[in-house]
Amino acid sequence: MISSNSRRTMRAGARLLAMTATALLGATMAHASGGYEPEDLFFATNRPDQPVREFVERPAGYYTSYLVPYQVLWYWRLHGQAFSVDAVRAFTDLLEKLPREDNSMEELDDAWTEWRQAHDAATAKLDPQSARDKAALAPPSQQPPKWNADSLQASPNCFYSDAFRNATKTLAQRMTRVAGDKAAAPYVLHWLKAQDAVFDTCNQQSGTVPELPQHAPAWLKADQAYQLAAQRFYADDLDEADTAFTTIAEDKASTWRDLAAYMRLRVLARQNPGEAPSDNKNEKDSPEALKRQAELTKQVDAIALPLLKNPRLRALHPSVHRLAEALRIRYLLPATRMQRLADGLKTMGPPDAAAAKLLLLNHEFRACGFIYDCSYVGPAQTSDLVQWLSTVRGFNGPGSSAEPDGKWRETLSWSRYQRTHDLAWLMAAASLLPVAAASDDKREAELQAALAAVPEDHPARFAATQLRAQRLFAQGRYK
Repeated sequence: MISSNSRRTMRAGARLLAMTATALLGATMAHASGGYEPEDLFFATNRPDQPVREFVERPAGYYTSYLVPYQVLWYWRLHGQAFSVDAVRAFTDLLEKLPREDNSMEELDDAWTEWRQAHDAATAKLDPQSARDKAALAPPSQQPPKWNADSLQASPNCFYSDAFRNATKTLAQRMTRVAGDKAAAPYVLHWLKAQDAVFDTCNQQSGTVPELPQHAPAWLKADQAYQLAAQRFYADDLDEADTAFTTIAEDKASTWRDLAAYMRLRVLARQNPGEAPSDNKNEKDSPEALKRQAELTKQVDAIALPLLKNPRLRALHPSVHRLAEALRIRYLLPATRMQRLADGLKTMGPPDAAAAKLLLLNHEFRACGFIYDCSYVGPAQTSDLVQWLSTVRGFNGPGSSAEPDGKWRETLSWSRYQRTHDLAWLMAAASLLPVAAASDDKREAELQAALAAVPEDHPARFAATQLRAQRLFAQGRYK
């Protein structure tokens, strides 16, 4: 009897020859609040039938239309790259968080709804005489973002689910004080009103954080210092926000010091949204851009490296890597960004850093043709990884083909395999080359023999067997 997992794996293998490249799905989305953490601007449903974790541990194969991270993981597997427990965790998290066209802002609305429910319940206990809610409050998905035309991102970015989740968690912790000491109720109510003012910063009529009451306890003073810093951040008063977060990060008595240190990286990202997309045909980065990037990278390292050494911030390390890797290529031309990302992905390296680079590489390929002219993508690139991705995905520069009949992918994949006998190029050739009708065709015989020779214990064995079976079937020779 075939298990459900086996059925999914067989479906994935059986569809390996569905090689029509899909058009880019050009839908933009608001980025997470707090510094433009890299998040793919494009939605896609081109994913394996396999569960994400199963694909990471033992992928059945790939489509040419898969999102780039799936293809790179497959490329690594084909080159014998083993995945540690941390790598499986990092890549599973990455693939599960890639945007889908059907999720819209549901997650954000859910976090906002949880916050409003907790807020209203707390208000009812702390101040029963007050109105429980403001009139006509709308969830974030129904609030029009303010778009930054240069960066193609929403600004000032209050649409951030973690902000609502953190506020809900903090409110629950503060309410435990009231349960143990009713005298704490006025201070918790003050905190709640201050948090309302923080979240109101992005509204047309921003709120004002109330003054601390007399004899405020130390915990409330620390909380309000962080709330004021966050308000400056949401108001795009970034210099003041950085100063405030720096002060909190240096305060060893503050429970917010670690998160404040992390927020400095988000402030830095906000201060450096990048250049506007352009049709600049320059093949080299200007000296000014390189200097600006070098200065930014130095700032990134000064903030990010200590964060990554802080065990108390372990849960935020993936986010630190995503922000840091994006900032390290912020002012470079697309071609340079692509090359640096590919160079950094020759081998896996630290899993969270690799996951961050995969997300960025996915964006570069998806932006090709939508924002940029794609002149930096194609088989002429020096990176084998970029060559392979360009070939299986069908990118060959700005709207051109190496051959008039458009068969350059078939020719290149086969020539690369013959020259290197690399398994990744074998799988590309087996997926792209048309099946020769003649049973004695030498190329077809060599290709099928190579597929049959994939070791039994190799992750590519199943896909190789499926491809060979499909080619035999097309020849009428399948038994």
